[in-house]
Amino acid sequence: MKLALFFMALTGCKEDCVHMCQKIETWLTDCGLTWEDKFGDQGLASIDDCYDDYAEADDSDDKTCRTRADDYDKKSCW
Repeated sequence: MKLALFFMALTGCKEDCVHMCQKIETWLTDCGLTWEDKFGDQGLASIDDCYDDYAEADDSDDKTCRTRADDYDKKSCW
C-alpha cells in the first residue's frame, strides 16, 4: 500500500483522489463488500485500480474526488 501511494505521488494523482480511494476502501470494508461487488462494472477490482484511474487527475478531478470522499464519509452501508 505504501508503495502504491508513493507511485501515485510520482505520477501526479491528486491527494484528494488518493483520499477518495481510501475512503471508498474503508466504506467497502465496513460494509463487508468488495470493489468488484460495487465497482466491477466500472472495471475496478481493487484500491489499486482506483489509484490507476486517477493517476492523471487534474484540478477538476481533484475537486470531484474531494466531494466523493466527503460523500463516502457520510454514506451508510444500506
